[in-house]
Amino acid sequence: MRPDSKLWSRVYILSPLLGYVLGIDCYKCYSFNGMDVKCEDTFETDVSTEHLIKRDCFYGYFRGNYCIKLRGKRKDGSTILVRDCSDNDWGRHCGDITFEFANGKEDIDGCLETCDYDGCNSGNKLITNRHVIWIVSLLIGIILRL
Repeated sequence: MRPDSKLWSRVYILSPLLGYVLGIDCYKCYSFNGMDVKCEDTFETDVSTEHLIKRDCFYGYFRGNYCIKLRGKRKDGSTILVRDCSDNDWGRHCGDITFEFANGKEDIDGCLETCDYDGCNSGNKLITNRHVIWIVSLLIGIILRL
């Protein structure tokens, strides 16, 4: 067997696992005027908010690659907080943001944050994703031993 074909056979064997590694789990909830206390900041990443995690989060018909958090005020003065997933990296910015939803869109004065690892749209800023590090380390170890 040629050395490069051995590498491709390794990739072929591991390719079914990529779907598990490439999907993202995001917190998904909406709170208008503080109505959903579990969604509001201060946000606890414990058993009480576990039901808000969406495994393999989808944004429309597309698998989400990013988590988002939008916090701000609507034109009528009420507050809005959205935790969801997205198929695009929207970056980080504050100011006027157009929020699109099923029934239309509205302008929000607030901040939008995008991140790219499981559960990163919680209220905590410094979260390390130990599971991803562990899986990647395991896969590298398997590839090197084949």
